[in-house]
Amino acid sequence: MSTSLDAFQTALLTELRDDVARSSPADRPDAPPPVRRPRRRLVLAAALVGLLAGGGLLVPALLAQRPAYAVVQGANGVVDVEVHRLEDAAGLERALADAGVRSDVTYLPRDTRCAAGRFVQVAAPVGSARFEFVLGEDGYRVALSPGVVADDQTLVISVARVSGEPGPGDDGVRDLGGVAGSIGVAEGAVAPCEPRALP
Repeated sequence: MSTSLDAFQTALLTELRDDVARSSPADRPDAPPPVRRPRRRLVLAAALVGLLAGGGLLVPALLAQRPAYAVVQGANGVVDVEVHRLEDAAGLERALADAGVRSDVTYLPRDTRCAAGRFVQVAAPVGSARFEFVLGEDGYRVALSPGVVADDQTLVISVARVSGEPGPGDDGVRDLGGVAGSIGVAEGAVAPCEPRALP
């Protein structure tokens, strides 16, 4: 057996040594076995990151309040107004103006109403359906038929929160409060609201 290497064997040995030097420690026979992480952990970690990211988007969406009001004009010309909170009366007036309705909206202090005589009410023919005004616990809804408020007229809305009764009334039912208000269509100028205590 010969111990000397010819040129081919020397080149082959050099190439083998270079290859071993380039290989990673995990590929070497004397290296410790690589640590294997179960795929389940990776999947759970990815799912957790996904939930946290989704929660970051979902939680603010759930906590966000809906707008104080919405004004929608349907294809049939009916203007629907839904008020969820008694705030931003000026913004509601602008939204109604965008729908072609001039308005005077007043949100009053609790347990008050506007003094009588602030505008001249437009006379409506007997049996005519002009609008629908529904008061709720925290807000109100109005549905205006087309032409209910002419260009030279003003829709007048005044609403206030009302306190409930401290105990049951004569009928045994306790009034929890809500909102009280009035609506009308004015001909001519509308005077500023002068708040008066509810009777």
